[in-house]
Amino acid sequence: MLEVLQEASETYAREMERLIPPSLPDNGRLPSQVALTQPRERVSRQPEWYRLRYELFALGLRKPELLPGVGTVLARGRRGVCMVLGKLVGKEIPDQEALAAVMLACFDGLALQKLADPEFDLDSAYKVLDRMIGSVVEDR
Repeated sequence: MLEVLQEASETYAREMERLIPPSLPDNGRLPSQVALTQPRERVSRQPEWYRLRYELFALGLRKPELLPGVGTVLARGRRGVCMVLGKLVGKEIPDQEALAAVMLACFDGLALQKLADPEFDLDSAYKVLDRMIGSVVEDR
């Protein structure tokens, strides 16, 4: 199961890389909506990916031998978010790894809420997340 999730995570990272256009706008920054579209849409497009992810997290908490693999999956996710953040901001920002960790937690948590409650307004939550990230990034 860990190998399946790691492969799915690598596929996801490649999808995120494809979102980054070869040439960026004049300001050298990727629009934040582009960076947030993929994780938001993945909830409805691939809910089984999130279900597998949550199952792995739960197993990792119950079986200590799986926990390092969970850590690897999460670290890979943070690195992917950092890469997109670099393109979003046009430069490396202070606390970029911490921001990536918070963003990844938001992606996972918002997906869980949508899967548990189909009426949950995921689009509104992502709009707020976009503003939150923008306020952190613009302060740098």
